[in-house]
Amino acid sequence: MSPDEVVRIVKAAEAEPFYKAFFLCLYALGFRFSEVRFLKMENFDFENSVVKVRQKGGSEKMEPISGQVIEAVRDLAELWPMAPGEYLFKLRKTGKPIGDIRSAIKRICHLAGIIKHVTPHTFRHSIATHLMGAGVNASIVQRFLGHAQITTTQFYSHVFDRPFKTSTGFIFR
Repeated sequence: MSPDEVVRIVKAAEAEPFYKAFFLCLYALGFRFSEVRFLKMENFDFENSVVKVRQKGGSEKMEPISGQVIEAVRDLAELWPMAPGEYLFKLRKTGKPIGDIRSAIKRICHLAGIIKHVTPHTFRHSIATHLMGAGVNASIVQRFLGHAQITTTQFYSHVFDRPFKTSTGFIFR
């Protein structure tokens, strides 16, 4: 997706704070679906603008978070108060972490006028592509995404032949 398409999706999700926060965590933090679904409020340190996540493979990493992500997570927490230890992105009835957001993505993409197939991983792929296309060093993108091998990250450097430009610039960082 282009940055403009990501913006349209996030704006279309404004009426649904749960999905707005979820999409921002997928894109702006470059997190995997499994990393976002298991987030808890205690993972967020708003004072220092960072979030701690358990990555694929079990290691933990800290990522900086933008004001827009902070605002979306706080808005969600106000709407759905939670006890310590509860998942941020939980099913209301069971309290278990959400298992599938494909139908929500499809619905919100439709509202945003996005006709391409979008999955949770599309958000992660998009931020990686946007960063690499803008000339961000591959080792920085590697750390951001939590890739063990630089070759995994270098895939994104072949997507653009020239530096990536957009009308909105970088968003959510």
